[in-house]
Amino acid sequence: MECIEAQQILSEAADGAPVDAAILAAARQHCSSCAECARFSAAIDAVASAQLPTPADDLHDRIMQAIRAEAALAAAPTTVATPPADAADDEAAAALAGATGRQRRDRQRVLAWVGAAAVLLVVAGVSTGLGVLRFVGGGARTAAPASSEMAKVTADGTAADLSAAGSAAAPEAVPPNANPGSPSALYAVWKDAGYQLIGVTDVAQSELTTAGTLAISFSADQDPVSRTVYTTKEAAVFFVRDDEGALQRFSAVTRVYKNVQYTLRSAPIESFSSWPTLPETVPHPVPENNPDGSPVFTLDGQDANGTNVYHRLGADERTGIAIAPGTGGADPSAGNPNWTWWTP
Repeated sequence: MECIEAQQILSEAADGAPVDAAILAAARQHCSSCAECARFSAAIDAVASAQLPTPADDLHDRIMQAIRAEAALAAAPTTVATPPADAADDEAAAALAGATGRQRRDRQRVLAWVGAAAVLLVVAGVSTGLGVLRFVGGGARTAAPASSEMAKVTADGTAADLSAAGSAAAPEAVPPNANPGSPSALYAVWKDAGYQLIGVTDVAQSELTTAGTLAISFSADQDPVSRTVYTTKEAAVFFVRDDEGALQRFSAVTRVYKNVQYTLRSAPIESFSSWPTLPETVPHPVPENNPDGSPVFTLDGQDANGTNVYHRLGADERTGIAIAPGTGGADPSAGNPNWTWWTP
């Protein structure tokens, strides 16, 4: 993927436009190996999490006062400039005086219009900006997180959360098994990390390195088959050949929280129709999909998408974070009916 394409995809996702999950994952994977695009992604994250300045309480009154003063000036009698002594004739002098007066009145009208426009721009800018921040997630600390009905993935939580933990909103009431259906994408676990199928890719065999084997199926009606896993110099990516011999690319599922990138961890996944789950080494809530995470998880904060982020009791986010079931379409684990675990 080229840099300009990756940056365009990230921008569209940050704006809330529907973006295909596989394409977005490929763009983020490109950023993991491209310093320029990584800086671009970080800049988008910073903008999404930045707070808008609050206008002074008397700003509107002061602007309107200036407008009224300009309007009064425009309505006042205009002093006509004295025509030059050496004007050719009276008609030329009158024309010059009339033009000077019109220019002054036009200038006064323009100033009054600019003042009124300034009020509209300030009010509209603040209102629109606050709305955008609430949508992207920058205002999620003080406002209820917005829900999303968009398919699979838009902006998937890579925007950094710069707010301090402890001031987060209350946990969302997510019913257990909120979406018990099969995932729309194929997940796989390789070396304890969760990966998502991106699609067929064209890589020369000479660039592939055999890295081991993985039991996986590419259809819901097929039993898992042991397949050779290939890697390249590209980080967080592996490749597996499907039944037709096509090279399928898998990319690690990641998210960013408090400026740190976290990778999905999961128990083994062998079936095409299986969701990622908590690793066996991580304690599970009771009941399994308890939406508040008790008794093993506690709320840590919210990411830039308004998704609640939890950490283990007795630890903090540096050891790993947990995401509750049933997150919205802007989250990289959107639709998963299970708790998921992520480590830096």
